Amino acid sequence: MKKYFIFMIMVFIYSSLSFGVIKVMTYNIRHGLGMDDIFDFQRIIDVIKAENPDILMLQEVDQGRSRSLDLKQAEIIAEELGMDYYFYPTEGKDNYGVAIFSKFRSIEKFGFELPQPTWMLATQRGAAAMVIEVNGEQMLVISTHLGLGGLQEIQTEVLEILNISEKYGLPTLIGGDFNISYFELSYGVKEFLDKFESVNQELNKEIKTFQSDIPGSQIDFIFFSRGDFKILDAYTVNSLASDHLPLVAVIEF
Repeated sequence: MKKYFIFMIMVFIYSSLSFGVIKVMTYNIRHGLGMDDIFDFQRIIDVIKAENPDILMLQEVDQGRSRSLDLKQAEIIAEELGMDYYFYPTEGKDNYGVAIFSKFRSIEKFGFELPQPTWMLATQRGAAAMVIEVNGEQMLVISTHLGLGGLQEIQTEVLEILNISEKYGLPTLIGGDFNISYFELSYGVKEFLDKFESVNQELNKEIKTFQSDIPGSQIDFIFFSRGDFKILDAYTVNSLASDHLPLVAVIEF
């Protein structure tokens, strides 16, 4: 009986250690243009390095555009933080889009376009995705930047992200600039929130991410697949390096 008791304790300890605590960040960096209308990409790097996330989702990333001194921003951040990355171009450009970064081993990287209502002529949005391995377990992570066309556009885009996540059937994190409030999502895309929850809503914590100088609303989110993660904390980082505040979550997987 004593040996069995010791064995069960060891199993519990091993199980606790097999799954770790990870830090996740999503950040619309506006290519490094701050609230002072000065382009300073180093400020973005400093904000991210100070938090040192394990998983990072970025939006409005430039890859060799003259307005940002032809910097390959995704490569620079990946090198500065020692992370693997994947960049996916959006809005009909090949040098602007969304990116995802990970300190964990990547198994698959891909991007996909987000559909729009057939009648809507709006900017083409997209998402970058990565399947990673965390302590022997696979996880899907998606970084996205949704449209400005209102709820109907957001509905079609979010449902496509939901469709991709269901195809993979893995524990999933989705982060990005949704350009919509949680309240609008809650009645506009109920099927999404049946399977995913916002990290700060899980903690009953009000967070505001936009604009960074006087935050008045939350349009940047980190969503997690229900039942797969325990949310330990969620917070923003005060910075005027972009017009958005970065959103950070501490998660047990």
